[in-house]
Amino acid sequence: MEDPRLFEISRASYAAAVKDAFRDDFTPKGSSDRTLWHEIGHYLGVDRTRDGRDLDLALEQASAIYEELKADLVALFVAPELLRIGYFAESDLVPLYASGVRRVLLKGRPDRSQVYQIMELMQWNYFMEKGALSFDDAAGRLDVHYDRFPEAVASMLHEVLEIQAAGDVSAAEAYIAKHTSWREDLHDRVATAMRANETYRYTYVTYELVDAEGAVPGRPPREAEPARR
Repeated sequence: MEDPRLFEISRASYAAAVKDAFRDDFTPKGSSDRTLWHEIGHYLGVDRTRDGRDLDLALEQASAIYEELKADLVALFVAPELLRIGYFAESDLVPLYASGVRRVLLKGRPDRSQVYQIMELMQWNYFMEKGALSFDDAAGRLDVHYDRFPEAVASMLHEVLEIQAAGDVSAAEAYIAKHTSWREDLHDRVATAMRANETYRYTYVTYELVDAEGAVPGRPPREAEPARR
């Protein structure tokens, strides 16, 4: 996750979407911290609906969207508490939130079948609604308001957990529809800037068995495969 070449691809997209004052806030550590707590987030929160139904059955096609959305929000929601107990330093919070911003910025309008992209667009719009993000029309870039992130994240997470607990598929679909609008004067402009600043469109990563010293048995050490167009 912290390979410098792979990170540079994501950083370039982020830099094209936000104002210069925020471009260096996105760091490899912030990205890996967010990813770690996203995965932990899958084990937290609502397990079954209040009336005992399995979430996948209750929420049907919306279930995966809400599970990934919940995990994304947990990764940011825990930050103040992790700071309080000393797990995070004060300097860890801005990169974590910046990674949360990069997570939700899309290079194109998603289709309803795309679980990750749909829940990312929902966050993007919600953060705009709550003032954690704002768009400078003249600059064509986003402002990031870190002080508003804790409240915005807590609010959305509360709503998401309530939808999971209720298990009302109609309400779940309505919430998705409410937060997946796409505007040419906002989303398209940011997406176009991100695409224009990218060197590679896709990344191809290979994995190999390594020994305790990190070397591939019977083979000299090698670097990870570079990203490919």
